[in-house]
Amino acid sequence: MRLLSFVPTERVARWLALGLLFNSLGTGLYGAVLILYFVGGVHLPAAQVGVVSTVAAVGGLLFLPAAGSTLDRHRAVKVGTAFLIVEAAAMVWLAFADSIVAFGIGALVAAFAAQGSKVARGVLNAHIAPAGQRGKVRAQLRSCANLGIASGAAIAALAVTVLPGAELRWLLIGNALTFLVLAAVYLTKLRDVQPATDQRAAASPHRSGTIAAWTDKTYVVVMSMNGVLGVQYAALTVGVPLLVATSPDLPNWLAPAALLVNTAIVVLCQAPVSARVDGVPAAGRSMLFAGLILGTSSAGFVLALLMGGGSAGVALILALVVVHSLGEIVQVAGAFDLSYDLADQRYMGSYQGVYAWTSGVGSALGPGIWSVAIASGTFWGAPVIGAGFIAAGVAAWAATRPSTASSRGACHD
Repeated sequence: MRLLSFVPTERVARWLALGLLFNSLGTGLYGAVLILYFVGGVHLPAAQVGVVSTVAAVGGLLFLPAAGSTLDRHRAVKVGTAFLIVEAAAMVWLAFADSIVAFGIGALVAAFAAQGSKVARGVLNAHIAPAGQRGKVRAQLRSCANLGIASGAAIAALAVTVLPGAELRWLLIGNALTFLVLAAVYLTKLRDVQPATDQRAAASPHRSGTIAAWTDKTYVVVMSMNGVLGVQYAALTVGVPLLVATSPDLPNWLAPAALLVNTAIVVLCQAPVSARVDGVPAAGRSMLFAGLILGTSSAGFVLALLMGGGSAGVALILALVVVHSLGEIVQVAGAFDLSYDLADQRYMGSYQGVYAWTSGVGSALGPGIWSVAIASGTFWGAPVIGAGFIAAGVAAWAATRPSTASSRGACHD
C-alpha cells in the first residue's frame, strides 16, 4: 500500500485535497466549540441551541434540489466558490450573534451553504477524476477531510482550556478564514475545471435535472438505502457515549477513544478499499457487505449492554468499533462509486443533490434512533437497527443487479 495513499496523485485533485484538509481543520474547530460558545459564552439556553441547531441542519437539506439544479446550469467552480464565501460570512455572523434569533439565522444560512458546497465538491470531483477513478478520488478527499476534522477538534480541545467562553468566537472566525482559503484554491488551482463539452451539449434545456434525478427509480432506491446505512454514523457519536453514560463501569475515555480509532481506520483504509471497488456490480456487492458488517456490529452492542462494563466490556466495545469502522469504509466505497456510475452524466449536479439529500436524512435521523435504542434500557433497539442495516444492504445490492443499471452511467460520457 502506497504511503499516504489518501493523498491524490493527480495535481488538481491534490490541490483540492490540500484545501479541503485546511478547511476541515476549521470544521473540527466549529463542531467542537459551537455549543460551548453559545451556551457558556453567549449564555443562550442549551435546549434552545440544540433545537435550533437541529432545525437548521434539517432546513439545509431542503436547499439541495436548488443547489443541484444550479450546478447543472453553471460551472461548479464558480458556484462552489460562492457557497464557500457565504459559509465564511455565516461563521463571522455566528461569532458575533448574541440572541437565539441571530444564532438561528446564522446556523440556517451556514447549513444551506454547507449543503451546496457538498454538492459542488461532488460535481467537481466528477469533472476532475476519470470516470473509473471518481470513487477512489472522492474517498481520498474524505480521508483528508476526516484528518482535518480530527486535528481541528484536537486544537479546539486545547483552546477551550485556556480561552474563556466568550473568546471562543475567535475559533469561529478562524473557521471562516478556512472557507476563504478553500475558495482561493477553487479560483486559482481549479479555475479551468469544467465538464466535457459533449456532456454540456447533451444536457437538455427543456428537461429539469432535478426531475430527471428524482424519477430515476434505481438511483433513488440505491441512494435511499445508502441513507438508511448512514444512520450508522451516530453509533459512535451517540451510541457509544450513551453506553458510557449509562454504564458506571465503563471509563469516560472510551467515548473519545472510539472516535479516534474510527478516524484512524477511515483515514488509513478508505482510499485503498475504494480503489478496489470499480464499477456498478462491485459497488453493489460493497453495499451488501456493508449492510452485513454494520448489521452485525450494531446488533453486537446489545452484548455490551448485557455485560455492563469492566475490562471485557471495554474490549468488546472497541472490537465492535473496529468492525463498525470497516463496515463504514465498505459502505462509503460502494456509495461513492454508485453515486457517479448510476447517474445521468448530463445532470450530475441534480444527481449529486439526491445523493447528498438521502445521506443527509440518514445522518440527521441517526442520533435520535441510536438515542432511543441505547437509552431506552431495553435490549431490542440495537438488533433492530442491525436488521435494518442488513435489509438496506440487500436492497441496494438487488437494485444494482439489472444490466441496464451498470451500463447507463457510461452512455453519456
